[in-house]
Amino acid sequence: MKNQFLNFSLIIVIASFALASCTKDEGAYLGVIKVQISAPTDFPNQSVSGLEVTLLNTSDNTTRKATTDANGLVTFNNTPVGVYNINTSIKLSLSLTLNGVAQNVALTPNEIKQVNVPLIGVPASDGFVIKEIFFAGKQDYSQTDRFFEIYNNSNKTLYADNLYFADLAGYTGSNVNDAVLNLPLDQYYYAMRVAKIPGTGTTYPVQAGKSIVIAFNAMNFKEGFNPTNWAKLTIEDYLDLSGSDFEMYAFPFLETKGFTGNATFDINNPSVPNVDILYMYNAANNAFFRLNDYGPGLVIFKPEGQFSTTDVIESPLSTATNKLYFLKIPVSSVIDGVDVLDNSGASKYKRMTNIVDAGFTYLKPDGKAFYSNMSIRRKVERTDGDRKVLKDTNNSTNDFEAISRPTPRTI
Repeated sequence: MKNQFLNFSLIIVIASFALASCTKDEGAYLGVIKVQISAPTDFPNQSVSGLEVTLLNTSDNTTRKATTDANGLVTFNNTPVGVYNINTSIKLSLSLTLNGVAQNVALTPNEIKQVNVPLIGVPASDGFVIKEIFFAGKQDYSQTDRFFEIYNNSNKTLYADNLYFADLAGYTGSNVNDAVLNLPLDQYYYAMRVAKIPGTGTTYPVQAGKSIVIAFNAMNFKEGFNPTNWAKLTIEDYLDLSGSDFEMYAFPFLETKGFTGNATFDINNPSVPNVDILYMYNAANNAFFRLNDYGPGLVIFKPEGQFSTTDVIESPLSTATNKLYFLKIPVSSVIDGVDVLDNSGASKYKRMTNIVDAGFTYLKPDGKAFYSNMSIRRKVERTDGDRKVLKDTNNSTNDFEAISRPTPRTI
């Protein structure tokens, strides 16, 4: 009995030591993040209490939420070490939102990290906004069914004539060899491809709450449905883009450069108007107008005065044998922009400043969305009569969601 008691006591001691050791080890991998929200300089009296702050762990994509105290402070205790994105916003009116964002906040073991997040006032775009972007299709390897959609978020008729759009230069974080461009973004963004909608000024009216679809190929892909397709798609997965408003047909532009383009990918539907393609950084015989496969930085803009198609900058990633040039887009001319990156931890690859897109969005947090048939779509904020008003805080982290299947013209 005495030996049994000693053995039992020894087991308790060992278990207690192991528990204490485990607790100590777990504590070594935790830290504290203190987030201080501060009012914007142009709204110095704005209250910063009671704001919901979201903390996103970019490693496992878990989120934690907490509310600021009377002084705008929120503390996340017992936070696992890692890299975090911080996000908060407050809508002051239908036309003004305050955004607060901090990205790539690294927390080390036992650290108490102090992070100051100033709010930035961003007016809503009472006009055209980007509604949906479909770029990672699953129909076939050529992905010729890509499109994006522009929506009239106002309460009046607008005209799409001479509205420009651009796919911005830069990597998305999809590859270990990706490099940040490290170009200044205060005055200009930098585009790989630029086009504009034609018209005389009143040729293409867009009613309030309606949209236009710009397709890579304006075709009815359902006509080529194969029930034994390799991706096991149903006919509902195939798009009918034959009724698109515009098509991105590159041959006319490429011919002016002495090239013929790529007939395999670039197919013209004569019943759908073509956009005017103005710039392609990779103009060649095998080229076509496309969006970044792993996440476009898409902007729509209207430049003041004459827009130069020769105002280019050489990429920092150029080499002696591979020269890369990107067209400069004045930030002041941008109407709306959506920064789509590969995954939730790719914020260092952002191609837009906070005034256009304070956050970024993605199809899947882990980036494994290529050929997924998923799409990026803007959320609905409210209904005004028969008109849907889409969410527009100039922060795609808040404004957009990833959906399982593209929905052109559908909200």
